[in-house]
Amino acid sequence: MQPSERVFVAGGGLRPPQNCIVLRLSKPRTAASIGSIAFVMTTTRYRCDGCGNLTRFDLAISRRTREFHHFTVGGDLEIESIEVVEEEIESVQCRWCGAQGDRIQVIAPEVAAEGSL
Repeated sequence: MQPSERVFVAGGGLRPPQNCIVLRLSKPRTAASIGSIAFVMTTTRYRCDGCGNLTRFDLAISRRTREFHHFTVGGDLEIESIEVVEEEIESVQCRWCGAQGDRIQVIAPEVAAEGSL
C-alpha cells in the first residue's frame, strides 16, 4: 500500500478534517526508521508577543497513538497506519526570543488562513 492511498485519522475516518495538514514521510527502511507513514496535524498557528514571530516555535507534545505494525517475512517492521488517540501540547516556546507561556498567542484558524499565502 502506498502512503498516498489512505490516511487514517482519529475517529476512524479516512479523510482528515479541513483544518488539518497531511504530512507524508517516506524513508528507506532501517532499524531506526518506521517506513512510510502519514501523520495528520492540526494547523494551529502561534504568534509571539515578545518579537512578533509567526513561523518558528518549539513545541513539547505528548501523543497516544494506535498503530498497525506489519512485520515482513524477513522481520522488517513497516508501520502502515497511525491513529492519534490523544494529543496534548504541553508547552510552546518562541525559537527566536525564547518567550513562552502567556507571551505566546494562539491565532484563530480564520486569521491564520487569511494571513497565509
